[in-house]
Amino acid sequence: MADLDEIEQRLIAYIEASQAARTVLTELHGLELTGLDIQSALAETLNIPENPPHGLLDQGLTSSRIVGLLRSFDFRKFHPEVLGEVTLDEPLIPSHLPRLLTEKTVKIKGEVWQVHKNDADPFPSNPHAHNYDASVVLDLGTGEMYDRNRKSLGPIGCKKLLRLRGELSSFALPPTDCT
Repeated sequence: MADLDEIEQRLIAYIEASQAARTVLTELHGLELTGLDIQSALAETLNIPENPPHGLLDQGLTSSRIVGLLRSFDFRKFHPEVLGEVTLDEPLIPSHLPRLLTEKTVKIKGEVWQVHKNDADPFPSNPHAHNYDASVVLDLGTGEMYDRNRKSLGPIGCKKLLRLRGELSSFALPPTDCT
């Protein structure tokens, strides 16, 4: 295995080459490209898995080689153009149809709670809320809070639960006894 100094040198060389190429490619494509855009495009073009991303370090890429590889790459897929956005006073979608939840973030008095679609672990409810700052999860049906070891920290109370659920009313939540 390569020693840390060698890996560090390859990383620095890649970052420098990538940044220089990004400047040229941004101008060429007329898009404000990011380092992640360049990394993703290279991984796709060279058929290298992005995770872990260090496979790019083994390619010995120079800025001119990166530009050559990505000169005709379609970066628009990373920056889709929004043709328009409309906000209506009256919904078009019937209220009985479920809403798609990909992720919802709610901030209440400085606390940030996130709810994800298809959480890998449905404990303690599906869906449930995460507070990553405190490393706790919240059952959105009962209001019971749990630490990372699934130890109950007690309920938050109906008033607080209903307030949080009110912010999440656009998709299906587990049933609750709170009224």
